[in-house]
Amino acid sequence: MTTIYKFQFNDDCYIGSTNSPLKERVLEHYFCMGRKRCKNVRLYQYCNQYLLRRDFNKLVEVVEEFPIPLCRENRVKVEQKYIDEYKPTLNMRNAYGMKKRKKKDNNNNNI
Repeated sequence: MTTIYKFQFNDDCYIGSTNSPLKERVLEHYFCMGRKRCKNVRLYQYCNQYLLRRDFNKLVEVVEEFPIPLCRENRVKVEQKYIDEYKPTLNMRNAYGMKKRKKKDNNNNNI
């Protein structure tokens, strides 16, 4: 099964996708928050800054599910469709094409 998911935090959000069970992917995100090698990941910085780590698993919602696993290329195309739609502030790269995304500054403007 393929799942496209979203973490929503007030006006900020993150879009992701997985072919693994969503619960497993959320746990991977959770454990990465505490690792030094992940300290520059925008999603984890945000969660640590606003003390969301404890409630992290409650903040995920399913955007779309497919009954069969999609190949990586199709999965990231669908994920990119939702990135384009929601314009998530916490994604650091586009899913398809892997272009870096601009970081939102404190005035809610893109740099």
